[in-house]
Amino acid sequence: MITDKTLKILEYDKILNLLKDYCILEKSKQKILNIKPSNDINEVQYMLDILEQTGFVLNEYLVSFIEYYDEPEIAIKKCSINNVLSIKELLIIAKLLRSSRIAKTSISDIESKKIDLIKGLANNLNFDLSLENDIFSCVKNDLELNDNASFELSSIRKKIRKTNQEIKDKLDGFTKGNGVNKYLQENIVTLRNDRYVIPVKQEHRSKVQGLLHDISTSKQTVYIEPIEIVELNNNLRALEIEEKEEIEKILKDFTVKISKIADILKQNNETLIELDILNAKSVFCSKIRANKQIINKNGIINISEGRHPLIDEKTVVKVSVKLGEDYQILIVTGSNTGGKTVTLKMVGLFCVMSMAGLFLPCASGSIMSVFDNVFCDIGDEQSIENSLSTFSSHIKNIRYITDNADSNSLVLLDEVGAGTDPEEGSVLAESIVNYLLKVNAKSILTTHYRSLKEYPYRDKRTMNAKMEFDYNTLKPTFKLILGDAGSSNALSVAEGLGLNKDIINYAKNSLSKEKRQFDNIIKEAEKSRQEYLSKNIELENALKKQTELLKEIEKNKEAIKRDFERSANNAKIKAKQIINEAREEAEDLLKEIKSKLDSENLTYKDYIDASGLKNRISLKDEYEPIQEEKIKTYDISDFAKLKVGDNVYITTIGKIATVKKINLSKKECIVLSGNIEINVSFANIKLADNFFENIKKKENEIVKIVKVFSNKSFGGEIKLLGLNVDEALLELDAFISDAIMQGVDEIKIIHGKGEGKLRKGVQNFLKKHPNIAEYRDGKYGEGETGVTFAKLK
Repeated sequence: MITDKTLKILEYDKILNLLKDYCILEKSKQKILNIKPSNDINEVQYMLDILEQTGFVLNEYLVSFIEYYDEPEIAIKKCSINNVLSIKELLIIAKLLRSSRIAKTSISDIESKKIDLIKGLANNLNFDLSLENDIFSCVKNDLELNDNASFELSSIRKKIRKTNQEIKDKLDGFTKGNGVNKYLQENIVTLRNDRYVIPVKQEHRSKVQGLLHDISTSKQTVYIEPIEIVELNNNLRALEIEEKEEIEKILKDFTVKISKIADILKQNNETLIELDILNAKSVFCSKIRANKQIINKNGIINISEGRHPLIDEKTVVKVSVKLGEDYQILIVTGSNTGGKTVTLKMVGLFCVMSMAGLFLPCASGSIMSVFDNVFCDIGDEQSIENSLSTFSSHIKNIRYITDNADSNSLVLLDEVGAGTDPEEGSVLAESIVNYLLKVNAKSILTTHYRSLKEYPYRDKRTMNAKMEFDYNTLKPTFKLILGDAGSSNALSVAEGLGLNKDIINYAKNSLSKEKRQFDNIIKEAEKSRQEYLSKNIELENALKKQTELLKEIEKNKEAIKRDFERSANNAKIKAKQIINEAREEAEDLLKEIKSKLDSENLTYKDYIDASGLKNRISLKDEYEPIQEEKIKTYDISDFAKLKVGDNVYITTIGKIATVKKINLSKKECIVLSGNIEINVSFANIKLADNFFENIKKKENEIVKIVKVFSNKSFGGEIKLLGLNVDEALLELDAFISDAIMQGVDEIKIIHGKGEGKLRKGVQNFLKKHPNIAEYRDGKYGEGETGVTFAKLK
């Protein structure tokens, strides 16, 4: 059990005070101030895990756990014993129900396996939406119910308003006329004893008939209730009593309903307080940029880049500390004001924060142990009241520590053995180290004693560490260096602070030879280490520059690649626009073909013209050019046998043409491709199978031209996934043209659900398309709103 005194020394109370400010509920704030560190590793692990999940919910899903409500404990206790709730208490219960509902549904609606613990906590919440809504609809504010709280209340209040108006009208007669206003002190109506009265001058008291209710302090005015409104005032008073009774009845009915769920409300309140505390912890940890630590029960501490949370982040120096794995005791040395005590307190504070279920302001992956107890003797605790000197006070603390420390303890001792004769203090400090090693307690000690600095060279269970000191500026850097002992640098610090040089020189000359030699060794070692670090930093900076240069090169490469892809994409879109225009031209050509083929007096010349028109249609993205290997061709061994009207395959353009004229001497012929005549060398032609084998050259025979497609099959389905709206509509328009040419009745367009922009664009396009009869969303099992079916005209 960690004592309150230890927690106070480590400034744990200041952490709790900062933490409570992030709570929403007052009860949570009170409870936070009483949080004690736990030495149960399972409990600590649970607290850290659920805190991690809380942060995940807050940051990933932006869920707010708690909606504020006033402390409901008194209201819950009252209704549990059927003591009628007040309107304000009723409203508190409604807000508790609402907060419970919001917290439960917000967390339960998140579909993630990463928040099982926080979901388990939220499952303890229950709510009654019907009761919650009933209360909010009936309650106007802390003091008043709405008229619609009940039919009877509404009726009573209507009568009250009507009676009030009647009284007002009659009293207006007294103040504005009726011969009475001349007797009034003022032409006003006021209330006395909850009755409407008029102020009458004392000397005219007998002139106004009615009931006397009050006399002014000056005795110049009497307040009279005119006889004409006595009955109306009586009626109003009766109605107000009825109203009060009806309100009491409504509150009683609500109290009965709430009493049945009093235990649930109590549990809800406790759960919401837990959630509120988790919320506060998470926000606080985010503010101090804390990370989740790894915990163990083996006394191992490995803090990486730790920052004391109570020091301004702009000035705090990051400190890394190791303990408990390779060595049991860490002996920290260095100059005064160098940061030894701050480091000591940071380790202790991190330990109790961790055991209280808080993340730590250090690098991710840091390790903290759960101890059964944490002991510390830090600072000057001289007690005038108890006639204890500084040394006596330290010894009293150390006696308590050594009497209770064991292998599951963390011991933090500042300036161990100080405050007495240096020689005796040094021996005492060594004895304390021996004892702590004996009981296997994990310890961090600060000291200036040379004997303790030498201890790690004799016992590997101990390790030196020093607070770095800059000998150039004669100032500490507050950085902890593991593995080295540090000099106290008292004379250097004093010199840096401006102490008289004669004093400094005398002191230096008075040091023992051994002391000077020891300090010089440490000083030279420190200088060598700093020179090494300086060289290392230079190398790291050079490497960093090279790395940044490589990153810049990679970045430029990526930029060039993106520009290329963007240009290619723009070119693709432009090409599709050109193709779209070509399709429109193709439609016109097809119509012209159809008009020629529909002629009753079709001749072979008409057919040739139609064929030429057809060959001008070139939809590059949907149809592949006719390739030589897809048509049966033959090499011509004897061009003398070639005759006008033969079908030949032109290898240079990949098209079928008809021989129109042959020139054997020039080894060329004139062919007709579409409406264009081309001179072709014999070397570039092959004889093709009869391309028109289904055509009989008879004048009155109807001719049907079958377009030769590539080997792509037409399935009546198009996928537009991954395209933007403009690209998709270009693809869809071409697809509809193909579907019409194939004689398809219905097409299927797969555009996906997403945000719905592509679906909306497709359906708007279909609505205006001249060849679309109707369209619909996919049905259940067909893809629903991710698919559109369209029927062609």
